[in-house]
Amino acid sequence: MKYYAFLSLFILIIVIKLSNQAPLNLKQYSTKKYYMATRSWRDLIGISVACPNNGVLKNFVLRADFSARTLWYDYSCYSSLSSAADIGEPVVKDLTLYSTYSKGFYIKNTDIRNINDYPVECWVDYGLVSFQLYNDRDYVLRREAVCHGLKSKYSTPMNVNTVYKVSYYSYLDGLVGTVVGSTATENNQNVAYPLRGFRYKIINNGGSVLVGYVYAYSILRDMKAVYDNAKASFQSLRNGNTQKD
Repeated sequence: MKYYAFLSLFILIIVIKLSNQAPLNLKQYSTKKYYMATRSWRDLIGISVACPNNGVLKNFVLRADFSARTLWYDYSCYSSLSSAADIGEPVVKDLTLYSTYSKGFYIKNTDIRNINDYPVECWVDYGLVSFQLYNDRDYVLRREAVCHGLKSKYSTPMNVNTVYKVSYYSYLDGLVGTVVGSTATENNQNVAYPLRGFRYKIINNGGSVLVGYVYAYSILRDMKAVYDNAKASFQSLRNGNTQKD
């Protein structure tokens, strides 16, 4: 009987958790538009990409209007519509960590090869909530990332490649229009594909460069399905129990 009592308690805890959750919402967002001063990678400094309500990024893409000299990010987030937890509990750890990385070089140099392999990453089982580049003096580029714990069933290594585009050393054009992160469609088994992080990849190509990204993402399990399966198993065991108290 101790087993049944334990299983009942387990189901009760999950029911309480799910009853306090808000729907998981996949929604598109855009940053404000920023002035493109140099048309180089340096124009990325200071742009913040952030999901609301501690959500996690699915993917993002850098946009630019060269005639208007503006650039911005479009991005998609798995976020609750409120500050409550998500139904299915894909964000389960209630733990947010801050990740900082710095690289020393002459930042005023517009050569995009300066940011080759520059990492914007979270740990395994963490999703990227936000990121931003900072100019710390003329010789230090700093990155701040916010990472939130996930209930993932699988995470890729940092080796998923985007498309690569031909660009010139001093221009950011090759980064524009490239989707970073999964574009897979969610279903009942795989409820979300959060972005775990990315790196800029710049490859020499004769008198030009090939510009793209590598990234990693996770696949989240549906904790509501775990609850439903546990409930069905408990019901089956209870129906088959002929033991009297």
